[in-house]
Amino acid sequence: MTNEYPRPERLALHDLLTTARNRLTPQEAGLGLSGLRRVPGLRQSEVAELVGVSTRWYERFEQGAPNRRFSVEFVQRVAEVLRLNDRERATLFRLSVPEVRVAVEQVERSAQDRALYSLERIRALARRLTAVSSFEEAASAAAEAVGRILLPSCASVATFLPTAKSPRVIAFGKRAHLAGTAFADSCIAANYPSRYGHTTFNESRPAYRDTVDGSFAFRQQTNDGRSFLVSIDASPCTQNATGESTSPRALENDGVLSDAIVSAADYWEWNSKLESRSSLAHGLFVNGRYRGNLGVLWTEPHVVSRMELEVLQTASALVELAAGRSAQI
Repeated sequence: MTNEYPRPERLALHDLLTTARNRLTPQEAGLGLSGLRRVPGLRQSEVAELVGVSTRWYERFEQGAPNRRFSVEFVQRVAEVLRLNDRERATLFRLSVPEVRVAVEQVERSAQDRALYSLERIRALARRLTAVSSFEEAASAAAEAVGRILLPSCASVATFLPTAKSPRVIAFGKRAHLAGTAFADSCIAANYPSRYGHTTFNESRPAYRDTVDGSFAFRQQTNDGRSFLVSIDASPCTQNATGESTSPRALENDGVLSDAIVSAADYWEWNSKLESRSSLAHGLFVNGRYRGNLGVLWTEPHVVSRMELEVLQTASALVELAAGRSAQI
């Protein structure tokens, strides 16, 4: 592979290197003074000397000369001599090493394609929601769409508060068959800020064998940068008159997040079948009234991305709009 730069990249490489040379004094670079100087920083010949190559070779590098290959070791020495920061080093490698440039272009194209795919699926969901006749149908369509966008390593779920009309869980994707009523109770309890419009997430929870009798605690994050502690407690779980779990837990008061306690029996009914997992959840509302959560569950530790947050929040908002339009909900 030859180092055939498009002209804009040659100019960008030249600008990066000359800017770095001009801001570095000979004294800072470990060189002594050598009479009157016409340049504010280092000369090309001085950089070449410090890097250990000929002046002509360095000049060709700085010009982005075509049909010349520059080794990773050489580029690294240039970055060290010019004292580039992390961002500048990344840019230098992208501009000067063909393999790095190709890899970056592939990653950028992949990210762009993924974003376009997500938009396509969200548009399809919006069209589908124009014809739904119930809140449950809208939530199911949203869970299916979210699962398709974020596959293959997750399950997407809609969990509902107990009512005579609604199921407790609708799930799609990997391990979806494991989600039951107890799972719905623990999911709603552990993500209680969803009742107040927050998006909650956790990026790594332990396997059952790594706990003591199923008891442990994890820190749940919110999309606005706050967090709260969720304790998985071995104390028995009870239910209220509507069948909703009433394991001890503190709910938000006046916008202040507080810690929550979830029944270990409810939590491990689903999670004991997994090695570990990560989660992301957002509330589902009908005319401003909380009805449950739309969530994503990964069956291994997972770093939640901004794109995943946006997909879940957008799908939840579409469900609320569809619910508000339908007279049958």
